[in-house]
Amino acid sequence: MNIEQIQQRLVKFRSLELRLELHSNFSAMELMRIVVRNTDSLKETEVYNYGQVIFIQHHVSGEHLSQIIEQMKKQGRFSFETPDFCEIIECKHDLSKISFDERKLSSGQWNGIQSNKLPCQIIQSSQEIDHKFNQLTDRSINKSGLLYFPTLRDAEFYYLYDTFAENNNTLRSFFQLIIFDERAWFERILVNKYGLQVSVAGEEAGVCELKLFGKRPGIARVVALSKNTMIDIPLDALSAELYVYLSLNNEVLDTRYIAEGVFAFAPTADVVFEQDEQFNIEGVIMLRGEGIHHDYKQAYTDKIPITMCAFANAEGGSVFVGIDDDGKVVGVVNGDDLRLKVENWWEDNAIGKVDRRYVFHPLFDEKGIERTVVEIRVEEAKTKPIAIRKNNGQETYYMRRDGSNRPMRRDDFVHLIQLSSRNSDSTSLIIRK
Repeated sequence: MNIEQIQQRLVKFRSLELRLELHSNFSAMELMRIVVRNTDSLKETEVYNYGQVIFIQHHVSGEHLSQIIEQMKKQGRFSFETPDFCEIIECKHDLSKISFDERKLSSGQWNGIQSNKLPCQIIQSSQEIDHKFNQLTDRSINKSGLLYFPTLRDAEFYYLYDTFAENNNTLRSFFQLIIFDERAWFERILVNKYGLQVSVAGEEAGVCELKLFGKRPGIARVVALSKNTMIDIPLDALSAELYVYLSLNNEVLDTRYIAEGVFAFAPTADVVFEQDEQFNIEGVIMLRGEGIHHDYKQAYTDKIPITMCAFANAEGGSVFVGIDDDGKVVGVVNGDDLRLKVENWWEDNAIGKVDRRYVFHPLFDEKGIERTVVEIRVEEAKTKPIAIRKNNGQETYYMRRDGSNRPMRRDDFVHLIQLSSRNSDSTSLIIRK
């Protein structure tokens, strides 16, 4: 694909979100990256000036952007006539000689772009990172009144993609166009004890097919949607690994992975588990196991409040007491006594406010005897981080990662600071020395 073909696509869009990364070299602003997305939401122009590095978020029509690209091709420069920014921007790339790769991706699968609700096509050109870029990457980015980032790479992911850096890629994109595919997409998948209820939206949703593939137990099924955009798919058992594909003429438009929690490269967005407490806990025990949102404990231990602290500093979660490490129901002797022990320990040793509640589940063990399993539901803390005070008075901060509790690192604190800055209207961050 060449730049002329991209321009032909751009003119069809009424509203585009344009994000730029510029590097200042005294005489002019040099264009380093350009990211374009089609969008319906119009926002005011934002300029984030870190001195040597500047990020711009701007909204233009497709026709206007095509004209800007034409200026880049002929003159190698362009400018924005906005109240915030009107500097001349240099483009040292010969667009007529650049080839662009095109690939199709489901939402939530690429660079952690979780904000995309629809499947999207990525059109981009990539190039090796030059020496100048490496030097900037090693430096922290900070400016009074702006968010702090430990590296340029973190700032790029935040301002260009609304997410955080996850890998060290030796390539970077110069031009990137993210186009939402509005033909058909998964609007919601409801998971319950009977199977799946799938809702599909889009211009061509009624002529698509659903394809299911799973393991343990194996599932392979194809379901035609016809004119229905909502369909019930009964399942004898829910697979531990279930992929649901939305297909149009054998082209996969959208994909969902049926699993609780959010994974970096698994499109779990818009997958909802039915809020039936009895089913939920049995499904967690039988199919999901321990993970980022679930933890098992056979009986009371001081590790329970530490796990609660880790959940509160992450996305929340549940501690199930009365389940052994193999996922077998053993129950607790006295649920009220357990609750009292946890609360006393928490009040004596925890620092910070955490919303929590206790749910008592009657479940049957392997011999058919009814046991009581206590679920301690921990909400994500509104004010982070939550700390645990040890015997020597030292405060330790924990975060839930990959199904385990780990002491927070510096980058974890940076992550919380960035989230707090983004949600400053409702959330405050307290760092204790």
